[in-house]
Amino acid sequence: SELRGELVLAQPGESLLSVAYARPDLESVSSKAHIMGDDALLLKYLNPHLTAVCTSTPGGDPAPLLDSKLRPPSEESVPSEPPSLFLTLIDSVAARVVTRITLPYGTGPCALSVSENWVVAAYWNAKAKRQELASVSLHEGVIDRYGLSPFKVPEQESIFVARAAPPPVALYRSFALDKPILSLVPTVTTRGIASKHFLLAVAPGQIAALDRRSIDPRRPAIDLSESSSKKSISRAMRKKFERELDEGLQPYSPFLLLKPRTFLTYTHQLMGLTDLYTCPAKLESTTLVFAAGIDLYGARYTPSGAFDLLADDFNYLLLLLLLSALALASLLLRIASKRKQLRLLWA
Repeated sequence: SELRGELVLAQPGESLLSVAYARPDLESVSSKAHIMGDDALLLKYLNPHLTAVCTSTPGGDPAPLLDSKLRPPSEESVPSEPPSLFLTLIDSVAARVVTRITLPYGTGPCALSVSENWVVAAYWNAKAKRQELASVSLHEGVIDRYGLSPFKVPEQESIFVARAAPPPVALYRSFALDKPILSLVPTVTTRGIASKHFLLAVAPGQIAALDRRSIDPRRPAIDLSESSSKKSISRAMRKKFERELDEGLQPYSPFLLLKPRTFLTYTHQLMGLTDLYTCPAKLESTTLVFAAGIDLYGARYTPSGAFDLLADDFNYLLLLLLLSALALASLLLRIASKRKQLRLLWA
């Protein structure tokens, strides 16, 4: 074997927290582009060799309990570097760094997940003393609404070539949650048509579903409250904001609330919950979920609803009667048509 590349994942002083890989053999992609509100196409960066690596530096005390003016002289110390968490995305075939994001005051434990062109990391913010979620989306570029037509087709490679692929554009947002995250995985369906959700294993042992659109880094950060001057917002910005709302993007808010109806475990608690696993079912609408810990838990989850299943209260008898009536009507019309043709021939 020949060494094709070498890459240093962690700098001196950094400790490795977690690693996550893309799963192209398990995860199907229904579309290679996302349709924006103005009908432009946002191209996804779909790298089957994408690997996410989370490292951190210990740093010093990032958040003293008392203000420096209120602390006694004995507690005064020389300022030290705060802890930081680094999210490094690499191409494991080309042995190069795709992008590297620094999360100030981030510490472990860190839960990582890679899905299509998305990377989601859950970590602890040592300064704010809260659980945070970092969402990163990678894109190759944008094709405007008039850039694709029967007479104008942009040049694109049908097969991803790691060494020839240009670096992507990385979009990043962070969100705060009220519950510690133990593990997170994306939903997986047979053809990738159903909406993409992330399943979170949260303390003290429950599973919650989070819509991917709620952690989209493209959520617009604009203030339309009464305190802001409406005249200061240009007409172009208002149109852009309206298009993003039509696309399904809600205004950016740094806090994510996990609603009770999004919990797969309802009011039950799983003892010692540590890991989550997902796999596709035969039905496109369904994802199979398995949770492991002291307790074992399995469930079916439908991110977009059971659109390919009949409801439990479906009226089969009415359907049978309608089909029988249609078959009888078709038979009677056929007999009447033959009699009419016979009368025309004898006329």
